[in-house]
Parts: sequence; C-alpha cells; structure tokens
Amino acid sequence: GTVSYHYDPAFEFRGDLETGAGPAKISFVDDVMMLDEGDGPVIADVNSSDPASQAAGSTAEVYRVFSDPGFMGDLIGAGETWSVSDAPEEVETPDGGSVEAYRIESAAPYSWFEIPIDSYTLWMTADGRPVAAESTTGFLGRAATVTQHLTGLGEPVAITPLP
Repeated sequence: GTVSYHYDPAFEFRGDLETGAGPAKISFVDDVMMLDEGDGPVIADVNSSDPASQAAGSTAEVYRVFSDPGFMGDLIGAGETWSVSDAPEEVETPDGGSVEAYRIESAAPYSWFEIPIDSYTLWMTADGRPVAAESTTGFLGRAATVTQHLTGLGEPVAITPLP
C-alpha cells in the first residue's frame, strides 16, 4: 500500500494498504487512530471496552510502527549483528525508476519492544537516505512481511483522517 506521513507540526499519517485479508485504510490524525478493513472506519484503541476497537487498535499499532521511517533507527539498534553489502545494488522505486543503495540486513532474529523480528533489511544510499525496507515479524498471532519504498522525503504532505 501507500502511506503518506509528516512529522511537523505533529506526527500524522494516512495509508491505503493491501493486507492478507484484503484492502485496508488507516489514519492517525490529531492523536486519533482509525482503521477501515472494509466495513467502515473504527477508532483503533487497544484500551477500549469495545472488542472491535481493541482489535483495530492492535492491528493499527503494528502498521503505525512499521509505516513510520522514524522507527528504522530503533529497529536497527535493537539487532545485535548486521551485514552490509560490499557494493550498492539497484533498488526499484515506485515511479518505475531505480536507485543504487546498500543492503543492510539483520544477521539473526531479534526482539524489538517485545515484537519478534524474524528479519529486517534496509536499503540505504551512500549519502544515508533510506529508500526501502523489508521486515518479517510475528505479532499477536500473525506473521507478516512488510515492504516499504520511501519516496518524496522532505516534500510537503497534507494528511486527512478517514471519513
């Protein structure tokens, strides 16, 4: 899917995702997380007494973490051993082009804030710009591989909540 985000004046994002269960939409605006898995938006809150809101909260939290490029440094810092490719490789970009980037891979599974990370790979340009990442995790009984392509870093973005 596609996630647009910004950090200033506050961290907010909105995404259109393709999941194993089908399409989903997610937004985090004004500290309110919403998830729509096809039946209309639900306020995502793990502390809610409403089971649908709790379930949406658990799912949305995983997407929030892995859609935020700000967490990449934390994810790398949690792993003990990493390998870096000797030379850059071509990484496809969403616009059909490509960029040369070094592959940085976790050498073994690890845990990050009690989330088991089976593997994590980041592609970074020689000037330190992340261009893609792929993580495989097991969380809340679900195994998932998330692939990210980062574009438009530093460009202005308007974020709106789900309707």
